[in-house]
Amino acid sequence: MGPDPVRSVNRQQTQIKGDSMKQQVVTFIAAASLSLSALTQA
Repeated sequence: MGPDPVRSVNRQQTQIKGDSMKQQVVTFIAAASLSLSALTQA
């Protein structure tokens, strides 16, 4: 029974890490598309 809470906490931490990584990728893609549209308009 002892190691179960630790496992769930680890799972939560990895999920949070994945969410922040997903957010970084989305932000990067948004910035890239913005710069691309600016380049094509220039």
